[in-house]
Amino acid sequence: TDTELYWSEFDGAAWSAPVRATNDAVTDQGPRVFCLDDGSFELLWTKGVDLVRMADFSTLTHALVRSTSPLAPAPRYDVACDPLGRIALLWTTFQEGQVDLRYAVLEPGYGSWSNELLLTSDEGSEKSPSFALSSGGDLIAAFLREDPATTQHDLLWLNLTLGQDLTVGPITVEPTGNPDEFFLTAEIRNLGDLPVGNAMVDFHLGDPGAGGTLLGSAAISLAGGN
Repeated sequence: TDTELYWSEFDGAAWSAPVRATNDAVTDQGPRVFCLDDGSFELLWTKGVDLVRMADFSTLTHALVRSTSPLAPAPRYDVACDPLGRIALLWTTFQEGQVDLRYAVLEPGYGSWSNELLLTSDEGSEKSPSFALSSGGDLIAAFLREDPATTQHDLLWLNLTLGQDLTVGPITVEPTGNPDEFFLTAEIRNLGDLPVGNAMVDFHLGDPGAGGTLLGSAAISLAGGN
């Protein structure tokens, strides 16, 4: 069996005739229409095992957002936007005996989504999530949590401020064979939700605030959770 997507527009008085948006042998399901900060509409849906996004209804072209395992049921995604142009996804996953909430964020102008990020990680089972993005850059979510011991359900909400969080991992020094030369390597990670573009990483010999010598610099860009 196969399912396809159709769309129609309402002009304030009547609906237009349905227009076919997909036409292939891949099952399409879970369509979500959302409005951007500029008033334009986009469509998000699951195509087979892939989550795809249609930004242009005139050409009916779509782009991949993320893929899921063909062995697991396709998640039900919720989507939200904010006045800053960000788009965020929220969904539930079952992993290692836990049902938790995950999310991802697309920053305008960056071009790629953040990695999958955990919103919850506990023994309770989160379900029926709903969320929004505030004008101040916060992710606000409400959901039900089931206690596995008592099966009691509680309604919870949380507020997460989106941002960047750069960390520096271990620094390694490798010889080159030349006693006057060596390689310096550092692992830079962005533990935040939002991307970091063209951040400068500097290596100094000595304290840079006390006359240390600059050995070298590099510019890096990291997606959220990368």
